Formats: sequence, C-alpha cells, structure tokens
Amino acid sequence: MTRSVALVSLALVVSTIGARQPSEPFLVQPPFALHSAFWPNLHQALWAESGRLAPPLGGNLSSEERRAWDAAVAYYKEEVADLHPLFELGPIRKVMISATSELPAEGLKPAHRDALTKAAAV
Repeated sequence: MTRSVALVSLALVVSTIGARQPSEPFLVQPPFALHSAFWPNLHQALWAESGRLAPPLGGNLSSEERRAWDAAVAYYKEEVADLHPLFELGPIRKVMISATSELPAEGLKPAHRDALTKAAAV
C-alpha cells in the first residue's frame, strides 16, 4: 500500500513538473531539473491530508487560519480524496499547473476554488 502511494505521488510530481516550466528551477541534477509551483503544492498537501496520507497541518495557526485550513481539508475529503489520482484528478491538475499568482476563474467548481483560495492564505 505504501509503495503504491509513493508511486502515485511520484507520477503526479513528474506530470506536474513536465507540464510547467517556471523560469527558476529549485533543484538541477542533470539531466533533471525540478520545479515547484504554489497551487499544485497546495492542492497536493490538501489531497494528502484529506486522504490521511500526511499528518494534519501543525504550527502556530490563528483560529481563523485553522478554520480555513480545516474547511479546505473537509472539502477535499468530501469532493476530491476519492478521485483516482491518475485519471480523475487530471483536469484539476491542469488548472493548478496553469495557475500563476491567482487561480484561473474557470476550470474548478466555485466551492473548490473558494477552499483553495482561503487555504492559500494559511
């Protein structure tokens, strides 16, 4: 089970890296260059926590921040956690990869966009 989760996570990371090429890689080990982007990372963190693949977010959060994060995790548990990571999450990943500093207005359900936007502040 743990190996399957690791393989799925690796496949998601590779598909995210290959689809978007920000100007500044965070790790270069030829022939590979790894990039990081905020929205796909936030999506992956929420997805992992909602499926109990990651520990709950710790840290010194205000009550408002805790509510925003917990609401986003609850949304992911209800709407996203059971989607197949390689097939059903594809459209969501495309939106995350194409996002710059703001999420695009189209491509996500309004509740999903709202949960991500509020969790982003945390």
